[in-house]
Amino acid sequence: MGIILEVQRWLKERMDENLYIHSISSAELAGEIAKKYGASEEKAQLACLIHDCAKPYTIKDQLGFAKSFNIQLDEIEKNNPSLLHALIGPEIFEKTFGVIHPSVKRAVRLHTTGDANMELLDKVVYVADSLEMNRHYPGLVQIREKVRWDIDSALFLVLQHKIHHTMENRRQIHPRVLAMWNWL
Repeated sequence: MGIILEVQRWLKERMDENLYIHSISSAELAGEIAKKYGASEEKAQLACLIHDCAKPYTIKDQLGFAKSFNIQLDEIEKNNPSLLHALIGPEIFEKTFGVIHPSVKRAVRLHTTGDANMELLDKVVYVADSLEMNRHYPGLVQIREKVRWDIDSALFLVLQHKIHHTMENRRQIHPRVLAMWNWL
């Protein structure tokens, strides 16, 4: 558990209070969900702790990180900078701490868009980010109840909410989101 405490300290120095609380709350929920469904609690907690670690950087800085890490952005990622943090966050973490398990890296990268063929850890992080206790949106209570019994149903409901939110804000829907929808 040493890495968890070290990451918490690292995040506390870099994040505003609300984002830090969101990361801690997401990690706690991810640990609970992981335990329920048989995923690694430590990997789930670590992934949720770092899932937003790149958010404090400006969009210009995030684009610079993407370039320096040789991350090829598609047109939708270029036009919707809110997706960048998921792609560069694991790289920033790896550069800072020297190691990141591939499954943790993947779960962080997919926490905004999801994708087809998501692994259990990917699902846990995707759901925990959207269901942590500081979130508030219509239908959330029902989705929180659903995750206690069926992670795939909860995953589908979270995805449905995210697609609706994206459409309400007149943003493009990323192909990974559509792949996840069709897969589910």
